[in-house]
Amino acid sequence: MDVDVSSLKLPPVTHMATSPSRTRDWGDIVTIHEDHPIAYIWSSATKSQSGCVLKQPEWSVSNMKLRPPAEFNATSVDMTACGNHVLVGTKGGKVFKYNAQSGIARGVFPVDDGAGDKRGSKLIGSVKRTMKVLEGGEITSGNQLKNDEQGKRMAAAAEAKRSRMAELAHTAAVIGSYASTTNQYAATVDTSGKVNKWSFATHAPTANSPFNLGTPLTGSLHLRASELLVVSTSFFNVSVVDLKALVTVRTLRGHSGTITSLDATPDARRVFSASLDKTLRVWDVPTGQCVDWLAFNNAPTSVSCSSTSEFIATTHANELGISIWADKSFYQTVYCNAVPTKPIKMNAPEQVVEAGDDAAAMAKTLALTVAAQSESAAAKTRNDLARNALAAEAGNTADVPGYVVPKAPDLVTMSGLPQSHWKSLFKLELIKLRNKPVEPPKKPEAAPFFLQQRKDGVDPFAKVELEAEKSNAAAKTPEKEKTEEKALEGWDAAWSDDEDDDEEGGGGDDFMQVEPAPAPPPEEAEPVSRIMKNNTFATVGSAVANRVAARSQLAELLQEGASFEQVTHYLQKLNPSAVDLAIRTLCSGDFDADGVDLLVLFAAYIAKACETNRDFEAVNAYLSRFLYIHGGVLRGGGGGGEDIEGDGGARRREQMVRMKEVVSGLVKAQERGAERLKDRFQYTSSLLRTFSKLV
Repeated sequence: MDVDVSSLKLPPVTHMATSPSRTRDWGDIVTIHEDHPIAYIWSSATKSQSGCVLKQPEWSVSNMKLRPPAEFNATSVDMTACGNHVLVGTKGGKVFKYNAQSGIARGVFPVDDGAGDKRGSKLIGSVKRTMKVLEGGEITSGNQLKNDEQGKRMAAAAEAKRSRMAELAHTAAVIGSYASTTNQYAATVDTSGKVNKWSFATHAPTANSPFNLGTPLTGSLHLRASELLVVSTSFFNVSVVDLKALVTVRTLRGHSGTITSLDATPDARRVFSASLDKTLRVWDVPTGQCVDWLAFNNAPTSVSCSSTSEFIATTHANELGISIWADKSFYQTVYCNAVPTKPIKMNAPEQVVEAGDDAAAMAKTLALTVAAQSESAAAKTRNDLARNALAAEAGNTADVPGYVVPKAPDLVTMSGLPQSHWKSLFKLELIKLRNKPVEPPKKPEAAPFFLQQRKDGVDPFAKVELEAEKSNAAAKTPEKEKTEEKALEGWDAAWSDDEDDDEEGGGGDDFMQVEPAPAPPPEEAEPVSRIMKNNTFATVGSAVANRVAARSQLAELLQEGASFEQVTHYLQKLNPSAVDLAIRTLCSGDFDADGVDLLVLFAAYIAKACETNRDFEAVNAYLSRFLYIHGGVLRGGGGGGEDIEGDGGARRREQMVRMKEVVSGLVKAQERGAERLKDRFQYTSSLLRTFSKLV
């Protein structure tokens, strides 16, 4: 058949919506197309069209018949969270509701008086009946009006209803039609800035509808998790509307060009806006601040966030394909305590290797590019850490990204660290137990002890070994030989294979085994462990060196009197295991007098940290780990064990007094912090209850 393939294709897709709830039952994707009134259901499982098309009963799908008017062309689409219904907005302002499984039309927003049950014309209060009475027509029904006064009241009610519907009706193209999570209401928005809220079941408007934003709109986005509506205005701003109260709660300003696309993370905390000014901004919804500002060579035309918030995908003008970008906060610490003042220039991502291209060459180029970028990123990270450390030592904490400066002195701030940094400290033992291997390590098979030699008795390596022995003998002195024999004595005993001496080694027809010369009888001596024979730690050094473990850099910072910011900055750079090791090596027990002094200093640091109200979750994690490791020493006051000094009694009493003072101060700081948080929570919850009653 001589048929043009392009005539069989649908027009370009303008919008699409999806709901995974009914993926196994019927289609889970719905699309609308350019200058086309009909919506189509697709299945992500079969990668094909699924079910019926979504259209009104009087519309025809045949191109040979008359198409519906242009005012019915679809401009927006949404699928409910349950996957049972689809809302399609039109160019003329109507919003149609369809059943996703059968494709049957389930009504329209606003309600059309001419549609629906024909019995409505016989009921009292019908608009058609009232108009017939006013026009002087006869009513054959038995429920005729008794007087003109009742007819006037009905006429006034009909006129009020008509004016109310005229006020609610969208006169511009609908750019957003959304349903709530539980299908309690539907929200519609058009390009003129009018927002309506309807009952999803009865299609009746709510009392606070309509809500007029007062400015033309270019796009919209529904945050179903928080019941917020995000719209982009023609003045290059982004407005956030609370759909429960129908009020504007945030206005996000910063773009200098038309906003082309909007999207958000699944938890509705971050909103992404792409603009023709060749930038993409990331907004924090609770604070209303811009937390990231990206610039591209070509203007982004669309942006979409992944279901895990780990990646975003963008498309750009004059470019083919989709660019994928990763969120760095999933892999490293990213601080958002300052609003960006200039955009970050983004390099175009490398193309993926496709079949048909020179895969080897592209893979090699891609590997080199990734390696160069990784090295550059690592160098930048090292430079940032060095600069931050210098700033912390100088006291310029405002310039260090790691220090979140509170907006007011009495506010509690978080550290901005990944949750894995401080959550792992509470369950570090459980994590170690979970990572412990199920089976114990198996002993490897012992290598053959006997050396192998050719059967004819000729050793090919004998000449080389003989020359080596001669050169070593010429270089050795009696003192050197004595030292080496003493050093190797313990190793020979520790790693000997006496238990395997009687076993036979391998060998074949061409090889023979040579037994070693009998060893001289050992000298009579006291039994000593072969492993610990050469342990110098047990014989070298003073008694203090045997009891006090090696200190970490944390101990050095505490002894040098480092500031709160310096100690916090050091701990935040460590991983959870390193933090545990740094705290654990502060003190070895009650006998470690110097370690007890370090515990006093660290407890004073924790008390100071609690008073500053900064890095709340990290400081409490450090405190929990500190008490878990050194709780016994703190309870004992550092007074147990044998002291290394002669006047140990006086030092122990002094340590006990200092320990009690610091611990009592720490308890009071914790109590004040708990009371402060309790008051803040009560104040906030009281405000929320009051405002919810007002709405």
